[in-house]
Amino acid sequence: MTDMTTHTTGVTEVTDADFGTEVLGSGLPVLVKFTAEWCGPCRQLKPVLGALAEEEAARLRIVEIDVDRNPGTTVGYGVLATRPSWSSGTASP
Repeated sequence: MTDMTTHTTGVTEVTDADFGTEVLGSGLPVLVKFTAEWCGPCRQLKPVLGALAEEEAARLRIVEIDVDRNPGTTVGYGVLATRPSWSSGTASP
């Protein structure tokens, strides 16, 4: 299994503790990747999102949050298998 601590250039890992500051308080739109260590498709997206994060750094932030280690945010937003984004503190489908 791939450890979430494996760094993906341009993609920041957030937690329940800093989600409000890092995502809702961001001055840029934020794409949030809800992920898990056991999720194969999530691992496959890492290089794609890393490249996108580098390419669009001036216009967009990309962050990831581990659903198993951060159940508060995951349950709070009713995340099952979606990748919502935030703009101006508002979730959009």
